Amino acid sequence: MAPQILWGLAFGVVQLSQITMTLASAPQQFEGAMSFDTMAHNTCIALGALTGGLFADHVGVSSVVRFGMVLVALAVILRAVTGRGTVPTS
Repeated sequence: MAPQILWGLAFGVVQLSQITMTLASAPQQFEGAMSFDTMAHNTCIALGALTGGLFADHVGVSSVVRFGMVLVALAVILRAVTGRGTVPTS
């Protein structure tokens, strides 16, 4: 039961942060900005499913996990190199 609670808390924090950042960046056009946010989420889910399916079909199921690990490593390296990720306060 504990892993599900932790996953729910983590996922809830990510969604709440995303909504808060969207509201802060476009307070006058919040509904339109949220529609783009939703579109981005759904597009990423579709592309992830397509990519994972292609990897599973052509290279094997275990390749999906390795590919995911490579993507996470690249994201961590990109974050470390660019120093991005901090939100400036105004």
